Amino acid sequence: MPPEVYFFPCTRKDTLEHLQNGMKELLNRTAFTQRLERNDAVAVKIHFGEEGNRGHVSPDLLSPIILEIRSSGGRPFLTDTNTLYTGRRSNGVDHLILACEHGFTPERTGAPVLIADGLFGDDGVDVPLEGSIIGKASIARDIHMAQGLVSISHLTGHLATGFGACLKNLGMGCATRKGKMVQHSSMKPRVAPKKCEGCETCVELCPAGSIEMVEGRAVIQSDGCIGCGQCVATCRFNAVIFDWGETAERLQMKMVDYAMAALATKGQKAVHITALTHITRECDCLARDEAPLCDDIGMLASNDPVALDQASVDLVLSSSGRSLASLSNREDLPVVQTVYAESRGLGSRTYSLTHIS
Repeated sequence: MPPEVYFFPCTRKDTLEHLQNGMKELLNRTAFTQRLERNDAVAVKIHFGEEGNRGHVSPDLLSPIILEIRSSGGRPFLTDTNTLYTGRRSNGVDHLILACEHGFTPERTGAPVLIADGLFGDDGVDVPLEGSIIGKASIARDIHMAQGLVSISHLTGHLATGFGACLKNLGMGCATRKGKMVQHSSMKPRVAPKKCEGCETCVELCPAGSIEMVEGRAVIQSDGCIGCGQCVATCRFNAVIFDWGETAERLQMKMVDYAMAALATKGQKAVHITALTHITRECDCLARDEAPLCDDIGMLASNDPVALDQASVDLVLSSSGRSLASLSNREDLPVVQTVYAESRGLGSRTYSLTHIS
């Protein structure tokens, strides 16, 4: 039988109580808590939002999840990893403060916050992966060591992977900074001289120090570039260009391998939830709020991360009449993550959708 994906429709007008009840029902339908053992540590993987961006999943929606895990004898904690690019999420101290500012506190959610790869993003465990293109993956230690995992994702567009949801939350989001660098290593951007205004912002913020000014224009030195995308995110003039082609495909394949590594120690003690609300062109790492591309659709849950991502993009198409790639003007960007994930045995793109009223 195809894996089950549970769908709870919602709109922007729904009350918080209605949404919280939906979250609780989604988790219960997956029977996740029944698979937990007493005192299991459960990592609730969430994106705390970048400074200036409020599109992330609200902390108020997490309390039902935390309560259900605690009631089953589990020990939940909220977690994320440090970013490869510079900013307040690139180190454990500022990351924790930002999470608190965005409302992810024990008082509001019922669980403490841990930055899973430590103070500087280098606290990880190498997980071997047979048959992968990376050989091994550097996964954040606290996520790797936890007995259970609840990934809570937010569907958005993405400049390199076409869309970001569950697989990206697992693969990129559970990796150490070294792991993120490995995934991005094949991405080599360049600057279009005619578009560059010489503001030097990218020079100041490049974490690898691989951008220099030449005759008033930014130039990226490819030998030192780590492919993190910081220059793309910070350029106000759209002067940074990627040749997506094979680069985007290889990035997504590495990301899927990392998702497999993040789940390697979890067995049946993993479940995945995705919010199809405030769907924007860029991911929640962008340091500004964006207008949504379409109306809110709902929330999904499944024990199968591939089925969940496939159902997410399918529901955007069926509800809005346009694909997420079309809505975000990225129809030329190759998207292979779900196909590759299915080929690797991570899950199925064929699923059964169950509506929850």
